[in-house]
Amino acid sequence: MASNSTEEMKQKVQNWLMEEGLTVGNQNDPTARFHLVATNQAGLGLDIVNPTARQDQLVIAGGYQFQAEQTRRLLEIRERARDDFFWDLRFSLLLADYQFQFHPQQGLPERILVLDMIWNDGLTKNNLMKTYNHVSNGVLFVIWKLGKELGFPAQSGRQTRESGPTYTA
Repeated sequence: MASNSTEEMKQKVQNWLMEEGLTVGNQNDPTARFHLVATNQAGLGLDIVNPTARQDQLVIAGGYQFQAEQTRRLLEIRERARDDFFWDLRFSLLLADYQFQFHPQQGLPERILVLDMIWNDGLTKNNLMKTYNHVSNGVLFVIWKLGKELGFPAQSGRQTRESGPTYTA
């Protein structure tokens, strides 16, 4: 059962997101005190998670899941060129101050996760919305970079959120 402070944090975060025009839903997640999904008008949904293991932390995460056709096309690219592209993508994300994870970490990724954290002592509406927008832009960066460099239509992949939680603690 969630403590009062956890429930208060959840309600505050949920209210702020809705005030800014986002659609907010709950995600069942046994690894979290609460797990919200905030979707913007363009349909991009991010996970807002207070992990059970980190009561003092709020994680905002979004990702991109490769579809079978995209994976097939990636495998058609010379291995060296494909590796160079993904290393360039990693460095670009790092230089743009994004936290990210490639799954799996080695070889051809099946999904790319972009995330950031806010600690309780820094949780304000301003910080929440800046972080939400930063992560959202990171996910768009990944989608657009893949589309431009590899010829994938921007909407041909899938946000990992649609197939379940993007982030699990």
